[in-house]
Amino acid sequence: MKIKDFMEILAKIESLSSRNEVTKFLAAQFDKINKDSIDPFFYLIQGRLAPKFVDIEYNFSEKLILTSLSSFYMDFDLSKLLSSIGDLGDLVLYLKMERDPKMVDASEQVTDEDSILLLWLRLKALAEISGKGSQDFKAKNFLEIISSVSPTAAKYITRIILGDLRLGISEKTVLDALGYFMTNNKALKDEINYAFGVCSDLSFLAKLLFDLKLKNLNVSEIKSFLRNISPTVGLPVAPKLVEREVSPEAVWRRMPNCIVQPKLDGLRGQIHYDGNHGFIFSRNQENLTSQFPEIVEALGELNVSTIILDSEIVSYDYDNHKLGTYHETMQRRRKYDIELFSHQIPVSAMCFDVLYLNGRNLMNLSVVERINILRDLLSKMPNNFPIKLLETQQVTSIDNLSDFYFSCVSQGLEGIIAKAEDSIYEPGLRNFQWIKLKYNSLEKMVDTLDLIVMGFYSGSGARTKFGLGALLCGVIGEDEKIYSVAKVGSGFTQELMTELYSLLIELKMPYPDKSYVFDKSTKPDFWVRQKLIVEVDADEITRSPIYLAGKGIPTMLSNDDFSKGLSLRFPRIKRIRFDKSNPTTVSELINMYIARKNRERV
Repeated sequence: MKIKDFMEILAKIESLSSRNEVTKFLAAQFDKINKDSIDPFFYLIQGRLAPKFVDIEYNFSEKLILTSLSSFYMDFDLSKLLSSIGDLGDLVLYLKMERDPKMVDASEQVTDEDSILLLWLRLKALAEISGKGSQDFKAKNFLEIISSVSPTAAKYITRIILGDLRLGISEKTVLDALGYFMTNNKALKDEINYAFGVCSDLSFLAKLLFDLKLKNLNVSEIKSFLRNISPTVGLPVAPKLVEREVSPEAVWRRMPNCIVQPKLDGLRGQIHYDGNHGFIFSRNQENLTSQFPEIVEALGELNVSTIILDSEIVSYDYDNHKLGTYHETMQRRRKYDIELFSHQIPVSAMCFDVLYLNGRNLMNLSVVERINILRDLLSKMPNNFPIKLLETQQVTSIDNLSDFYFSCVSQGLEGIIAKAEDSIYEPGLRNFQWIKLKYNSLEKMVDTLDLIVMGFYSGSGARTKFGLGALLCGVIGEDEKIYSVAKVGSGFTQELMTELYSLLIELKMPYPDKSYVFDKSTKPDFWVRQKLIVEVDADEITRSPIYLAGKGIPTMLSNDDFSKGLSLRFPRIKRIRFDKSNPTTVSELINMYIARKNRERV
């Protein structure tokens, strides 16, 4: 596929208003992709160079691109133009139409007639530039890349480098498009989502599907193949997600005779081992391998050829066999001084599941069978071994369940996770096969929420010096739009406010993302790209005329005015969730609201 053809696809997508139109248009383009273009197409369409779990980033700021452009467009007031135009990609489009930055060394240039494979390789080389003087070298290379492509191509290349194509193309959109490509309908939707959950790589999945289509299999045969895809060591499996309940009694009503485990406040770590190398991936598939060397080194002592474990990594006092704090655990997330901190703050991987062992896919076994396998594997390891089995019990009565829950709470833990005895491991799927019961479920809300930051308000009074007074936050809908739910202005420490502001400044943009749904009365002083998730607590969920999450969706509650949206009463920030990429959904918010209202009636 040529660069010009790829850019025409992006331009067409940007002109489409509905997600359904985008999905069907995208599906119609897949026949045009040759074998060498699969990787470039499926990564660049996401504004990426590789899957999430591959650690390669451009590390390009708007400031660096403006500096690069200013070396050629010295007679333009670029800052003023950017403020007027609003988007750096559109600014590059405008400048290119005014005058091309012709470069002397034509051998390094890329043209619209070249393949997207060449563009992808050039962009990868750009991202890999590092060391002394790398910023100047990056700026020069950026100009070389955009110098001989069309203005439209330069616009989208700039956006790709900034990590924001602004097309509203999510993984879900691409997955739906792959489904339409295969069957021209949604017949494979669940199976494709499952397969992606197992491999977490759109290009890897696309290659599988393209091969299947060439074999002319029927829908039933394709479904069977996708449902039987086995995990691959080194490719993170999407984590199984949990639903929420409000009390031990409510959990018991849903699943009598269940498996229960403590809910730890740490860092979810999926641990892979291929017999020679270990890998650790976070909840949102970030590669954490280098940050926990003691866990990786311990894998060789398990006497297995291959394994994939699901765990919660927590700081751990090995002398007293006690869990540390979340703050201590997060200090281990670092790029420097890793060896020093591994001694100062030791950690343990508390394993609660095993997905793959010695070449065998275990995800379709019941959780009871998987726990037994895990127990057999880890029970023989010494007390100081950094990979441990998380305390697990089978409960056979509501009294057993309640006792375990209150025992966990009395130890300062968050609560429990209950799992149906016959539950399989379903990657990326949320249902009542796994249920979370947190301590605040009995007091205020059913749970905290993970909200997307849409924008921020300037500080006033004592907060003036921080430049940040409050956040406009939202939840994500089935249509992938972000719906406003709260203005969060409480819970900040000075350290958190300083850290947040430094992150928000890098994400700031002069306009709302086209996916944002909000009332004009809640418009923040500054909009930001939807990259940041914060954990927020509140006293309760209430109806609101100015926040739009859940507006117009019936709840079946009596006297519930669903013509209004849902909002949070007394919201307060708890922390930034660097480890999460899945924000709270509108559906989850509504379910939490219903659960709270039903509890009030009891």
